[in-house]
Amino acid sequence: MAVAIKQTGHTNITIYNGGLKDWIKAGHKVSSVAPLPKVKVHFVNADELQTILQEADQRNCKDRKNNPLVTLIDFRMSPTLQAKMRADTYQIQTTCNTIKAQLDDFIDNRELIQSLPDMGQIISISETGNRDRFLVQYLSQFGKTNIRALKYGMRSWLKTGCPIERNSSLNN
Repeated sequence: MAVAIKQTGHTNITIYNGGLKDWIKAGHKVSSVAPLPKVKVHFVNADELQTILQEADQRNCKDRKNNPLVTLIDFRMSPTLQAKMRADTYQIQTTCNTIKAQLDDFIDNRELIQSLPDMGQIISISETGNRDRFLVQYLSQFGKTNIRALKYGMRSWLKTGCPIERNSSLNN
């Protein structure tokens, strides 16, 4: 994220390599106003997700009772920053519902949280898979336990050569 911010012209940005995990591992203190619940995060690799989406797409992404089979949460970057940076140009190709939101968009946003289906699988997609844990932990507080994360994020999807399409939320 810091690299993206630097590309918008800000120069007083410093990147802490290692992130919060390394900070804690080094024994530095951290605190939280509202700690997230401890939840095991289940990951799916790009090939597995591709198979899941192919099967869901063949069924119009709905089960027999018209419940969604798969919903994607793409929370890589805000639409404003995407357009400015020309980033996140591509998204996963699927006919299944894809919710595009920032991680922070879910905080105190009951409407967005309630828009997530209780049936079917929800797959979170970040850029590298590093932030998915926070989203899964946060949403678990609201009974959303059917969430898995794309292992290594969108980068793994692209690296594996899985199907992509141009991000329709970006203007040409």
